[in-house]
Amino acid sequence: MENPTEGLWVDTHDLNEWKRSELGIYAYAKKMGRSVTPQEELHLKHSLAAAKRFRKEHFYRKGATSFDDPKFLLHPRTEYSHLRIVNFGSEAFNSTHKGWWHDGERIRMDQGPVHGRGDGTVMDWAWACCPGGLPYRKVLSDRIHIQLLMDEKLIQVVADLLGVQYSTPSCEDRKKKTPSAYMLGMVSLLVGVLAWRYNVE
Repeated sequence: MENPTEGLWVDTHDLNEWKRSELGIYAYAKKMGRSVTPQEELHLKHSLAAAKRFRKEHFYRKGATSFDDPKFLLHPRTEYSHLRIVNFGSEAFNSTHKGWWHDGERIRMDQGPVHGRGDGTVMDWAWACCPGGLPYRKVLSDRIHIQLLMDEKLIQVVADLLGVQYSTPSCEDRKKKTPSAYMLGMVSLLVGVLAWRYNVE
C-alpha cells in the first residue's frame, strides 16, 4: 500500500478513476449484480465536472501551495485588519477520517479509511487555518464534532466578540438545562452576531 502522507496524486474527478477503483455507483451496481447504465455514467461525469469547476474556483490559486498564500485573499490584506478571527474546533480524536489507501493502481475502499487528528468528522487542518494567512486565534475543544456547539468555550468566545458579560452556570442551573437549551442559547448568540454585523455594515 502507498503511504497516504507521501503525496501520491490521484484525480478523484476523473471518471476513469471511479471505474478503476469501483467507487460510488460502480460499487453499488457491482453489489447489485448489474452494470452501470449510460445515463448513470453521464450523470456522474457531469457531477464530477461540476465539482472540479467548483474546487478550481474556490480552492485553487495558480502558484499557491497552501491556503496561507495571499492569493486566496480577494482584497488587499489591509482591508481585513479590522477582523477578529477565531477558529474553534477539536483535534482530540485520532479516529477522524483522513483519506483512503491506494495500492499504486487504484483506491482501496476495502482496506478501510485512513485516520488522523480532528473532531471525529472534520480534520484539524481543515478548520485550524485561515485563507491568505490572516491572523487568527485558535481555541480548542475536547468535544466531538456534533457536540461542539454545546461547548461553553464557544459561548465564551462569542460573548467576548459581542462584548457581552458571560458567567458560567452553577451546578444547579446545569441540572435544569438540557442540551437543547444550550443549543438554543448558542443559536441566539449567533443570531445576535449576525444582527450586530448587519447594523454595523
